[in-house]
Amino acid sequence: MPELEQINAIAQKMRKHVNVSIRINPNVDPHTHEYITTGKAETKFGIDFEKAREIFKGAKRFTHAQVSGVHVHIGSQIETGEPFVEAFQKIVEFIDELEAAGTRIKFLNLGGGLGAIYSDENPQTAEEFARKILPIFKKRKCRLIFEPGRFYCGQ
Repeated sequence: MPELEQINAIAQKMRKHVNVSIRINPNVDPHTHEYITTGKAETKFGIDFEKAREIFKGAKRFTHAQVSGVHVHIGSQIETGEPFVEAFQKIVEFIDELEAAGTRIKFLNLGGGLGAIYSDENPQTAEEFARKILPIFKKRKCRLIFEPGRFYCGQ
């Protein structure tokens, strides 16, 4: 965890306390172009659940960097909700495991990836997306963060 050690040292030097989120790769195929897929095991984005467990377990030793968030982003230009549902269910199970072990998760960043219409694409609407994913988070106590990205401004 040399990166977290550096963050902790910088925060301590600045006399600040900071929240840190860990980006997890849930190994989910978003069924989009391979160049914009970020949530499969073979991509370089995020860390696997096992490594994330180690990080959260060892993070209690940091005095100025609180590892209190989880981030997930599985890709871009995703047109259906199913890959999001699969990824978010895995993330929620992981958070439940962390919290059962005494780690409180304050933030859950659900990334972006919703498809935009450039020509003839037919992505889900925000309402369709919400209907699919909101039940997963109904009883969550952490703050949800969304990054709409190109879905919002790509047109």
